[in-house]
Amino acid sequence: MRTFRTPRTEEKRPFEWDHFSDQPKVILDKRYKYCMRLKNWPDLIKVAASASAILPISLVFMIMEEIKRTISNGKIQASDPERFFGMGVNLEKGTEQFEMIAELGIKEVLVRLPLWDLGNIQNYVKFVETWRDQGCKVMLNVLQDVGTIGNRVAIREQAQIVFGAFGEIVGKAQIGNAINRSKWGFYGVNEYLDFFEIFKSERDLTAPNIELCGPSVIDFEYHVALRALFNLRKIQYDQVSALLYVDRCGHPDKKQYGLFNLRRKIELFSAMSRMSPKVKTPKILITEVNWPLLGREPYAPTSVKECVTTECYAKYMADYHEIAYKTGMVETVYWHQLIAPGYGLIDNRKNSLPNKELFNRYRTMIASYKGH
Repeated sequence: MRTFRTPRTEEKRPFEWDHFSDQPKVILDKRYKYCMRLKNWPDLIKVAASASAILPISLVFMIMEEIKRTISNGKIQASDPERFFGMGVNLEKGTEQFEMIAELGIKEVLVRLPLWDLGNIQNYVKFVETWRDQGCKVMLNVLQDVGTIGNRVAIREQAQIVFGAFGEIVGKAQIGNAINRSKWGFYGVNEYLDFFEIFKSERDLTAPNIELCGPSVIDFEYHVALRALFNLRKIQYDQVSALLYVDRCGHPDKKQYGLFNLRRKIELFSAMSRMSPKVKTPKILITEVNWPLLGREPYAPTSVKECVTTECYAKYMADYHEIAYKTGMVETVYWHQLIAPGYGLIDNRKNSLPNKELFNRYRTMIASYKGH
């Protein structure tokens, strides 16, 4: 079996992982964040320029597409129910996930691969191979290593390891995660584009069969997505991916900025991906979405303000999928995630039996789409 070398890292940016919410902790050093943003001020200007120039055109394109659908009596190319439902699974959450996914009947899974944990890559390979053997299609979620951002040599080494290990066993990979949140390591879209560009060049050389997805912007921050989708870099996304949370609004039909409910957010992202010369396939991948659960601190990933009851969670989850499905613009919604006490389908906190109430509601929801 091939052995893999962990790439070297250099200057470390502030980073601490929160094992309760499965994400980096917020960076509290305001001076550091200010200095890093100041360092990347040229990219902030490019973000503003892209939004000012391209957003109006994107909105016009979105409205024209909506008019076309109205004229054609709302006929759309429906999403494929077999590919529409996806689930986030994690190596550290245990082997019981295999049986649970089989029970749900899901065939699309998203596996996180933290680049800072490449010393453990053989276990990730085995994990992915087991999903493949179970008949699932695996999409890798490549989490950037904040310690190597800006180090092109180290990033290239990481890309070589990833594609050398997974080139024959996965079909898609999301390159980078939540690129517009400083706690994840990027302080400018330009840094992300450097990162993606290196991964793409290595993919082209060693694993051309893997489709690369991005720019993985979290929440509805269209200005960041526009900058990532419209630029002069020699990159191309095989498919657009977005972590399209709406939990700050509550119900997915509630509007943000007075106009954008979930449906219109998807329509705008679709319009942007169709317009961009950097995108091959217009169908969108939603690679993270959920609602934080009330009373699950410290496992809830947000403040109490966004937390909802299990009943609200189940309703919002069903409505989110229905809205996304009816647009015909979303290929897969990967629910985040199967096992997580503060926001997932299974509450597996110690000293208690696994709570599968939301798991069962999700399973019932999937069953209702079988006749679509």
